[in-house]
Amino acid sequence: MVEIRNFKQRNPLLVLAWSYGLFVLVYSTQYLYIWLVSHFTGMGFISLLRGGYVVSLTVLAKGLFALIIGVPAALLAVKYLWRRDKQWICSTFNFKLLACGIILGLLLPIIVLAILSLPGTVKIIGSPDRFTTFEIFSILVGNFGYILFIGMLMEFVFRGMVLREWASRWGWMAAAILGGLYSGAAYLSVTLPNLSFLSMVKTILLMAAASLLFAAMYIRSKSLWLPIGFHIGWNFCLKAVFGTITGGSDANLGIFETVLTGPGLLTGGKLGLEFSIVTLVVYFILAILFLKFPWKGKPVLLAAKPRNSKNVIYHEGHEGHEERKRRR
Repeated sequence: MVEIRNFKQRNPLLVLAWSYGLFVLVYSTQYLYIWLVSHFTGMGFISLLRGGYVVSLTVLAKGLFALIIGVPAALLAVKYLWRRDKQWICSTFNFKLLACGIILGLLLPIIVLAILSLPGTVKIIGSPDRFTTFEIFSILVGNFGYILFIGMLMEFVFRGMVLREWASRWGWMAAAILGGLYSGAAYLSVTLPNLSFLSMVKTILLMAAASLLFAAMYIRSKSLWLPIGFHIGWNFCLKAVFGTITGGSDANLGIFETVLTGPGLLTGGKLGLEFSIVTLVVYFILAILFLKFPWKGKPVLLAAKPRNSKNVIYHEGHEGHEERKRRR
């Protein structure tokens, strides 16, 4: 059982403002990458910023820069600017949970695409033979690097910071709902600012619903690395392997090129497969399984609040549960 002493709750509005500032600060490091690529290649900065010049070399450069600059920036921001114990935000590295999350994230899009292929909405129009070996390497490595950066940034900010702090005050359910709405709005503000008002509201609500799965993974595993892994696997499968639209962005440069046709309710429309009703149903089912399914005895979930008046936080596994019973 791990103890974190001298815990003090933070003002919810301060958590909102400060976490958003850190999110924008770290996310903006990629603008330096865009400037460097523009400077050395002659490609227009604005065009690159809007997603132009999507070729294997720019994908590789973006991924490598995210690994070299973006990932360290995220870790430094958490350590020195957020200033919470890693035990509290559950950020201690766990390779097993990271690997499990990646595997699940790779498999789930295949299942969703298989379901959508039944009514004929999925069509693969590009195959790997259109690329050279180096181009395939660039696409895979570049996408992985950038997705790792985004996955870590979003999970550290929206689960490790916001969800964790708000849950200590309001409980997991309220924090997950409010945190999901906030994460959707924050992400849209830096990625898709030109949507219509109704499209933005719809997107925020859908992202809030999807974020419930990430919250469930965090609460059940008591670690950020399971949702980070899932984030990586899911986006990597859709972007780097199948080349589908994700997060409302233009079609990605993937090993395959996949097109979804049919009702927007099934395909997610312009927002991509992540906003398909099939995906949201699968997410919801998985969230319930993570919170309720007894893998080994009764599920032991992450405690949301301090457990006594001395403000001591307990992160309990089965060992902690048994020790508490003995004390009684």
